Amino acid sequence: MIWRAGSWKPVTWPNLISTSTTCGPKRRAMNREVGRTSLGLRIALVYGGFFLFLGMFMPYWPAWLESLGLGPTAIGVLVALTHVLKVITSPLIAQISDASGHRRRVLAVVAGLGAGLFGLYFGAQGFLALAIVTVVSHAFIPAVLPLTEQVAVRAVRRCGIHYGRVRAVGSVTFVVAALAGGLLVERWGIGTVLPFCLMALVATFGAVFLLPGGRDHAPRESDSIGLKPIFRLLGNPTFRRVTLVVALLQASHGAYYALGTVHWQNSGLDAGLIGVLWGIGVAAEILLFIVAGRHIATIAPARVFIVVGLAGCLRWAVTAFSANPSLLLVVQCLHALTYGATHLAMMAYLGKAVPAERAATAQAIYSAGPMGIALGLVLAVVGALYDLVGGYVYLVMAVMCATAAAMSVGFTARATGRTP
Repeated sequence: MIWRAGSWKPVTWPNLISTSTTCGPKRRAMNREVGRTSLGLRIALVYGGFFLFLGMFMPYWPAWLESLGLGPTAIGVLVALTHVLKVITSPLIAQISDASGHRRRVLAVVAGLGAGLFGLYFGAQGFLALAIVTVVSHAFIPAVLPLTEQVAVRAVRRCGIHYGRVRAVGSVTFVVAALAGGLLVERWGIGTVLPFCLMALVATFGAVFLLPGGRDHAPRESDSIGLKPIFRLLGNPTFRRVTLVVALLQASHGAYYALGTVHWQNSGLDAGLIGVLWGIGVAAEILLFIVAGRHIATIAPARVFIVVGLAGCLRWAVTAFSANPSLLLVVQCLHALTYGATHLAMMAYLGKAVPAERAATAQAIYSAGPMGIALGLVLAVVGALYDLVGGYVYLVMAVMCATAAAMSVGFTARATGRTP
């Protein structure tokens, strides 16, 4: 049997979701709605702060490193370190959160250490110093997102918040930060990147304290930290299969993330149109989160993955064979499915199938596996493949989507029960 909302007794969260019997049914319903809105806004502020950081960090951090005199190889190593550390440290931090049950406390410590250690970049000079600061700061920073996702998913089950709308705040602030970052860099120079990123991390740290506190489950003697909890989750056939399917779907974006702009430039598209193509994909994702996020959570994840896999086949096949702007504008809207629907379905599955004492670890596996190792492997090889076959590299991405769709046929992840 899957975990049910009524089986998790809240500790301090009822202060937000009033169930007082001293007022009438309409007043109680109003109080619950106000509580859900308040909780959703609190979580959205954490998302907003962290995606404000990502929106500046991802596009402009390599350029900031270049301004310090580093070459392409050194920049590549430092950027790669941020991904490697996510795979290593996020699962460990998630297990600490699961073992303690104090979600906000662990998230606050992680966000605070990440922000404080990131500030050391102000005094770092030379590759070695930058590498040391990267290691110590990104041992904590990547863990902020899976820990926040865990809080959001549990809030969906306990209090009925609209996950899609809350998560959409992150996507919106990412776009705002990327656009604002371009304007800031153009007007005041690349030096604005570091203080902006630090400001966003500090804002994230502050927003964490708006989340409800308390322990969401009592610590158990069987709780442990290490590889055992990870292997226990991956030992469940359904969890393992869902994770592999999602890894294929998310990693299929590798060629797009790494070479989308380069390929379209080589195909003769101008910079303005390329910007529109990227923007319409993110806009479609945000629209899906807001409009259909709650509906997708009610559909069996396997069915969502089949639709997403077929949409991915269409999207990447068209991208491989055509540079027609009209066609590309249409298939870019499929980003709402290939990324957005995949993410929503995975969040719904983790919320329903994973017990509270394993929730953060499961989120970290998703962050480190499909979004870390799988995507990183694809990013590592697509450049060489593009040199060999050009835009036809997108056909490899289409094959990955087709494989994911085929793996999703014949099982219904929604009805498989609770993972160990």
